[in-house]
Amino acid sequence: MGITATAGAKAFSHTFSLALTLAILTNLAQYTAWKALGRSGTHWQRFGPAWLLVIATPLMCADLMRHCLQDSDIWTGPSSRMYRDHCGPVSGLHGFWCLSITGWLFSIVFTYSGFVLLVTAVLWSSNLIAKLRLAWTGLRS
Repeated sequence: MGITATAGAKAFSHTFSLALTLAILTNLAQYTAWKALGRSGTHWQRFGPAWLLVIATPLMCADLMRHCLQDSDIWTGPSSRMYRDHCGPVSGLHGFWCLSITGWLFSIVFTYSGFVLLVTAVLWSSNLIAKLRLAWTGLRS
């Protein structure tokens, strides 16, 4: 396998991951908004989980988009790199400590805040905490 085939496979996997993640998250947001139509309460009480999912979607797709832009040679240069230069096993630093500002923003800030919003929206929309509390009360009595 040559460099071109490997780069093509990597670009395909990044593009496929972005498309699949985007499809799943947008469909989840649409479903959550549709389910909110049957709820009562203020706009935020009804549609809050859907809004959180709308915010979480681009956050969770940002790093995948960065990869796709790099694969397409649209975003190149030092500003697109995930890791700092001269950092690795030789320097004694690796992984988490070698992330550049871009790496911190896209991998840590955007992705993790997106996951927090996603989990919050799903728990809120499914009313899981109240259901667990009710089940626990039923078991104790």
